[in-house]
Amino acid sequence: MKKHDMDVKKIIRGALVLLVICLVSGFLLGAAYGVTNPIIEARELAEKVATYQAIFPEAADFREDDQLNEYVANYEEILAGSGFEAATINECLYAVDASGNILGYCMSITTTGSQDALTTGVCYGADGVLVGISVLKNSETVGLGQRASEESFTSQFSNKDVDRFTVTKRGASSDAEIEAISGATITTNAVVLAVNAGMYFADYIIANS
Repeated sequence: MKKHDMDVKKIIRGALVLLVICLVSGFLLGAAYGVTNPIIEARELAEKVATYQAIFPEAADFREDDQLNEYVANYEEILAGSGFEAATINECLYAVDASGNILGYCMSITTTGSQDALTTGVCYGADGVLVGISVLKNSETVGLGQRASEESFTSQFSNKDVDRFTVTKRGASSDAEIEAISGATITTNAVVLAVNAGMYFADYIIANS
């Protein structure tokens, strides 16, 4: 057998071995993802529900609804012309009591901060009044935008019955004003945008219920 033929066979054999290794590795990674991904999703859901519970302690449960899911799927159309189009409505759940009566709505809303996407959990009563908020995902600058997750900031939104919020740097003089985080106005605006978009969305749900 010629040396050239032997070299070709070695190359083919080596390529087949590499192909088998790649296929096996891909299968194992896929299997691992299939096992771990549901666990990760379940943990994230549990953390989110715990956050909603902290915002809306009167609620016994938070449940999905086909009509709410349809609204979420069409959130861009609903927010069109509102001034809050830059917000993304990720989900909307009913907040219900132990008997299943609807107490309000809890939403996950994503906006753009100074560093990355910022996701805020927002809950509203059945009348559209804001119950409270909590920042679910915050990758902003430590000591600046990260402070949006602190109660000293989020408590400004608790139990407020306003049409929309605005940001001020001179001290809030009304329920509709939110004091900006020093050095983190972009982050402050991102959270306020999420809350305003959520209120508009909640009003749409109420008007169409």
